[in-house]
Amino acid sequence: LGAVMYALLAGRPPFKARTVPEMLQLQRFADPEPVRRYAPDAPVQLEHLIGQLLSKDPEDRFPNVLVLARHMEAMRKALSRPAPDPTPHIPLGLGKSAVDSTSAGAPDATLAESESHLLPLETSDSYAYDAPTLAEEERKSASGVVSTGAGAKPSSLTSRYMTVDEDAVRRASSRPSDRWWHWAQLLGLTAAVAALGYAGWRMSRPDSADELYQRISAAAADGAENLRSVEGAMDEFSERFSQDARAMDVAEFQRELKLWRLEYQAHAKARFAAGKEPSLAAEIYAGALKLAETDRSAARSRLEGLLALFQEVSQPRVEATPVANSEGATNADSPWLILARRKLDEWERDAREKAEVQLPKIRERLAALEELGREHPAQARAGVQAVVDLYEGEAWAGEAVSRARELLDELP
Repeated sequence: LGAVMYALLAGRPPFKARTVPEMLQLQRFADPEPVRRYAPDAPVQLEHLIGQLLSKDPEDRFPNVLVLARHMEAMRKALSRPAPDPTPHIPLGLGKSAVDSTSAGAPDATLAESESHLLPLETSDSYAYDAPTLAEEERKSASGVVSTGAGAKPSSLTSRYMTVDEDAVRRASSRPSDRWWHWAQLLGLTAAVAALGYAGWRMSRPDSADELYQRISAAAADGAENLRSVEGAMDEFSERFSQDARAMDVAEFQRELKLWRLEYQAHAKARFAAGKEPSLAAEIYAGALKLAETDRSAARSRLEGLLALFQEVSQPRVEATPVANSEGATNADSPWLILARRKLDEWERDAREKAEVQLPKIRERLAALEELGREHPAQARAGVQAVVDLYEGEAWAGEAVSRARELLDELP
């Protein structure tokens, strides 16, 4: 706003420069020439107002638009009044050159009437720009008092205006809270920088053996499938901490992950029958998994045959002596043989669980069919035959199937 008012009065901008950096330098450090040099008719008060608007120091500028509007309105009213008739000036030799508006409105009774209007007012505007002006009614009443007390109209009241320094006090009272706000912003920025620095340090710092093992063991507790997410951590642990006592556990986790992947591939091959597997053990294992969907007993026999094919049958299955195969690895260490043993153990556990849950129910049903056979032998025979057909291939249901065959022989 100050630059616009300056350009309107002077017909030129406050600063002139050939380049943008030079213009920025002038705007930052230089003071514009007085506007009255180019517009001599401009009031001194207006020149002072424009200088305040263009001041480099924020404390010298108006605190807000409301104060500026009041200031300009008061200046406009003061400057719009007609100038007083010239009167001779008689020096009074006062010790102080400034009195307030109350003393100007009610001059000392010892002064002559012709001298009362010559009492000067404060001409410095150092504090007047940032406070609300006096109301027009108060100014008129003050002018009436002066006119009543003295015969001449005071020229000082018609040539300037008075302000009250209330906004400055209000602004000063709000500064402590502003300082607290700046401190809060600084602390927040410092905390953010510290957090970023710590994150960068953590990312650049390699994990310790304890941290790596904790991540690996937590993933292993949720199953071999979850070990995929810490495969890199397992490789790092094996490479950096090979002498650690927990290196054997990490190696076992890596082996579990490898077996899980092989089993996943075997399941995929059994389901989609895609591709050709060069390993004979893999072919037999995949075929057993596919057969298990319809005949668990036949699939069990197929896996037992796989183990018998690649190990000495004269020794127990688990403690069989390893024999080198055509793939360059011992049979006992072959991942497909390990998977076959695990699958058989899994099926045995399932069979025991089913036997514990379902065998009592089958026995109870056979007893009910035996009672029914005394009155309705044909209906009872059909129910007993259903037990044989349903559970004949299940190893865990061998006892129930044998009892069903006995009932078939007893029923007429």
